[in-house]
Amino acid sequence: MQLKAKLATTNGNQDQLTQELAALEQIKSKLQKSRNIMWQAHELQSNTDQKRIQQKRWLGIGLCAVSGLGLLLLAILVFAK
Repeated sequence: MQLKAKLATTNGNQDQLTQELAALEQIKSKLQKSRNIMWQAHELQSNTDQKRIQQKRWLGIGLCAVSGLGLLLLAILVFAK
């Protein structure tokens, strides 16, 4: 009788362990998907930041060119008189 009770408990524990392992595998899968999504979001943010930096760089170069042309125009006006 005692052996049957131990076997029943062992089988119950085995079933519980199997269920817990399955649950842990599901959690692991969800965490991996979440990590992949976070990495993709990071990549998108990084690309967006690089584009913004490039746009600012071109804006700065454009403003320097316009300022240089303005300075040249002022110099011509001042020295022409």
